[in-house]
Amino acid sequence: MKTNSGKMGPKDLLIQYVFSKRLPIFILAAVMVLELFFTLFTPEILGNFISSVESRAEVNYLIKIAGIYICCVILQQMINIFSIFMSQSIGWQAINELKNDILEHLMGSKIEYFKSVLPGEIVERIEGDTEQLLEFLSTVAIRIIMNVFLIAGIAFLLFKKNRLIGAAVMCCMLVIFVMLTFMQRRYGDIWFSVRKLYSKFFAYINEQMASTEDIAACGAKGFVLVKLKRILAQLLPDKVRVIVRTNNVEVVSSLLFTMANILALGISSYLFIQGTITLGSVYVIFKYTEMLRSPVERMDTQIQEFLKAKSCIMRICEIFEIPKETDEGSLRIEEGRLLPVEFSGVSFSYNGNDLILKNISFRLEGGCKLGIIGRTGCGKSTLVQLLMRYYPAAQGEILVDGVNINEYSLKEYRKNISFITQDISIIGGTFRENLRLFDPGISDSEIYQTIEWLNLMPWFSKFENGLDTEINSKAEISEGEAQLISIVRALIQKSRIIVMDEATSKIDPFTEQLLHQAFEKIMAGRTCIIIAHHLQTLESVDYILYLEQGSIATYGLREKLVQNTESKFYSLLEQAKLEQSNLEDWT
Repeated sequence: MKTNSGKMGPKDLLIQYVFSKRLPIFILAAVMVLELFFTLFTPEILGNFISSVESRAEVNYLIKIAGIYICCVILQQMINIFSIFMSQSIGWQAINELKNDILEHLMGSKIEYFKSVLPGEIVERIEGDTEQLLEFLSTVAIRIIMNVFLIAGIAFLLFKKNRLIGAAVMCCMLVIFVMLTFMQRRYGDIWFSVRKLYSKFFAYINEQMASTEDIAACGAKGFVLVKLKRILAQLLPDKVRVIVRTNNVEVVSSLLFTMANILALGISSYLFIQGTITLGSVYVIFKYTEMLRSPVERMDTQIQEFLKAKSCIMRICEIFEIPKETDEGSLRIEEGRLLPVEFSGVSFSYNGNDLILKNISFRLEGGCKLGIIGRTGCGKSTLVQLLMRYYPAAQGEILVDGVNINEYSLKEYRKNISFITQDISIIGGTFRENLRLFDPGISDSEIYQTIEWLNLMPWFSKFENGLDTEINSKAEISEGEAQLISIVRALIQKSRIIVMDEATSKIDPFTEQLLHQAFEKIMAGRTCIIIAHHLQTLESVDYILYLEQGSIATYGLREKLVQNTESKFYSLLEQAKLEQSNLEDWT
């Protein structure tokens, strides 16, 4: 698969996923030649039968011709079925490989891309565009090729029968092809616009379906429907233009075809009256001319399918142009060491203008725990995302164990750091697969030992099938249970840096207590960074970092800041105590 080092175009995509399958393509081509031969040959057999009847041939001869015709028709149908099977097989293989590579590319793409696109649009690109392309590759493309060769074969046979008839019919066909080519060049961009609007439509639907509870609680159903109507209103004009222009071409091509039919039938009838050709030849000429109707009528629809597929290919190629995460590092993190974390003059901006973080500098010793606090939007989550190497720092550097994190192998680096957020990813599969993340090197006994060590066995024992319990979605377990899964994951992976971003913000008090017990165990002997809004969450941390508008307002040992009446952390603690006292008095 081509990456950013070489831009992938439509031609590259087809060569990569379709034409690379040489043997299946060769077999399909051979089958198509046979199907084309029988399609063109059977009218000649029937024409010969009619001429033989007209000349009063022997019955045995007529039976022989009829038998040959029946066998040819049966073989033609069997070959047609096999060609459909082969084309579907090639199409499915190509699309499955394409989906896999698209998903692999997206999984390795820079995080910035996912901030500018909604999940529904990504799903539509992976599923909708590839399914449209599958329809084209497995059916439409084969039929287009067959129709082109069928028309060429009929033209040759008509010229062979009578040059005047062949010329008249082919002139009409030429005009139709010119019209279809013109339509393809002029209206191709409309389908690209339509596919883009469909992505916007599905993205909006996906977004609203994920927020059904909030929409119902806020009484926002009317607003959602109004916005949906606006999106559909944007889609309607392009769809109407495509339909109208398609119908115009269809009407004109139908008239031209009718004229070709009339000319062929009129000329052949005249030649039959003159005794130049037989009745069987009249039938064959009429049959060949009539056979042109089906490919010509289908050709119009197939051109539309081609335009849709072309727009899908262009959109898929755009995905492969998304920049991937760069991994220029090659260093490994030394085993058995506590890992200190240091930010040195780090600044960062999402848009290149407004700085989210400004000259952040601090050092966290290995094995210590840091609590990060601050108002919403002050840059807390951005800071840990830089540590995770989701984004590169605009200025300064981040060091782990005294080495710039960009010098480490990305895979090696992230293997040593676990990021536990309030929204945990649950993979459709068993508990076992979710806990070890499909790593076959992690045994069941190791998983059970981890759960036991974290004192989570009373919780885990409620699942009757144990590690074989299927979890098809996050809706099947609670927020707290998802957090417990993330803790077990981090411990199984032997991560030496633990980052928690509002990990208990959606958890009930009972589950929160269970989580805190697990947190205390998992944080022992590891470097930990905890983002929290509730100050009681930070009672066990060693250091406090207070961010204010992207800058460090306070940083130091928690035990010293608690006693420093001039520190902002001290002021926050006093304010929290006052609010708690007022709440107790009111109660």
